[in-house]
Amino acid sequence: MESAAKTVDSAFGEDAYTPFLTKVAAIGYTLAHDHGFSNGNKRTALEVMTLTLRRSGLFPDLPNVGRQPSGD
Repeated sequence: MESAAKTVDSAFGEDAYTPFLTKVAAIGYTLAHDHGFSNGNKRTALEVMTLTLRRSGLFPDLPNVGRQPSGD
């Protein structure tokens, strides 16, 4: 988990990902990809990204999150 935060922190003293949304996406990707937990990595990544966006004043509309496709 700690490595996910360090991954997007900085590179050579500069922000590794300058656009804010790119940084949020990089954090989510790292959390989902590096498997910090035995289960729930994608859900954790989504929650962290959503929380980060909301704390920054952005409120994503996620109406279908967590719902299974109906198959229609």
